[in-house]
Amino acid sequence: KIQKQCKNLIKLDLNSNSIQRNLITSNGVSNLAKECNQLQVLLLRRCVNIDDECIEIIAKNCPRLQSLNVANCPLITDKSLESLGNNSKILKSINISETKV
Repeated sequence: KIQKQCKNLIKLDLNSNSIQRNLITSNGVSNLAKECNQLQVLLLRRCVNIDDECIEIIAKNCPRLQSLNVANCPLITDKSLESLGNNSKILKSINISETKV
């Protein structure tokens, strides 16, 4: 599994194109965030399966997160912003366009 081998990963770009929107799951990204806690930049644009629970896990497990893109992730709501606000103290940039926020 990638998360076991990439513990020092600082940037991950999983932005989806129109063909692959369903291939990236909330469960997969959550598991990755639990192991790769050095992440600073996470790009999840158009990953339609990413939800609030996943963002909460990211926020709690990635204290160095500075930039997050969840644009066009239709399952993202205000709950994600609350989790990020409570946990991601050095977050500088977030793209939440085309979400439920």
